[in-house]
Amino acid sequence: MRKMTEFDWKEALSKPPVEHSQAGFTDELRQKIHTQAASGARKSPRRVGAWLCGGVAVAAIAFALWQTPTLWQALNAPETITDPITAVHLPDMAQTESNLPAYPVGNREAIFDETYQTAASLQRGDLILYSTPRKAFEKYPEYTEPNHYKAVHRVIGLPGETVEIRDAQFYIDGKKLDTFYGSFHDPNETPEPDDLYLAPVKVPDGHVFVIGDTWSISAMDSRHYGPLSETDIIGKVIGYRI
Repeated sequence: MRKMTEFDWKEALSKPPVEHSQAGFTDELRQKIHTQAASGARKSPRRVGAWLCGGVAVAAIAFALWQTPTLWQALNAPETITDPITAVHLPDMAQTESNLPAYPVGNREAIFDETYQTAASLQRGDLILYSTPRKAFEKYPEYTEPNHYKAVHRVIGLPGETVEIRDAQFYIDGKKLDTFYGSFHDPNETPEPDDLYLAPVKVPDGHVFVIGDTWSISAMDSRHYGPLSETDIIGKVIGYRI
């Protein structure tokens, strides 16, 4: 005999008693239906146990995440971007090793290659020598001295990319710039407003976005005058003359 469903029970109980010879439905069978219907109204202990175990597991995971900030931060950490040369130290080069031109940077001379004068020829992390754009002097007239006209800064944004600063940290196309120059890192200085926040800037074709490695001592860079046109690029710095 097949096991009766809840629908079968309700239908059978709703019918008036009939003779056993007509339906084969005895008082003993009717009592059995009542007993099964009553027991079926209660949840299965196995299902209740599974539900409780699942709830406990979810609570345990949530508690572990709450107690482990580093794990929570790792799960919610933003995607990062870097450059292929950030750990490479530019070499010191003897004068006899190169006939390339040089430009004074501090107490040294930066040797630069003039074949790198287009935005397409550069990559993120390159140091370049360039002429500070004239619009920068119009905005900051205090930097019109000859020694502020040329500068050596690092390329961080390439054509087509969007650059922004959030909480003193650079982001490129929404990805955290994971390099030593990607965030304000001078423990002896307090960040200025333009160190803390910069609205998203789309770098046009034929331009790059440049900054100084140490923001606090960088007189002017793309945070102040925007993307740098390749027409102002003099060359890529490849080392320092001994």
